[in-house]
Amino acid sequence: MGRCGGFRVRRCCGFPAMLVCSAGLGTTFGVITVAVPAFATGHGSSGALAGVLLATLGTGSVLGGAAFGAIRLRAPLPRQFAALLGAVAAS
Repeated sequence: MGRCGGFRVRRCCGFPAMLVCSAGLGTTFGVITVAVPAFATGHGSSGALAGVLLATLGTGSVLGGAAFGAIRLRAPLPRQFAALLGAVAAS
């Protein structure tokens, strides 16, 4: 893989792809945070329903992260990342 210390981290194999994926996920979560309250309000619900929906999404995220952290996978990290990214995209 070579040296990746200091300011050379951008040249590491796989870093640009990881950066693009992380930016995509961040954008997706930002859009969800804006779209869920807008959708709830647009359909005649109060802001409280939007809070409940966002809390449900957050709870699911915490439970999923805890479940994933509790298991031991033997697959290499790039394969795990690709599989989880695909699962997020499919959900």
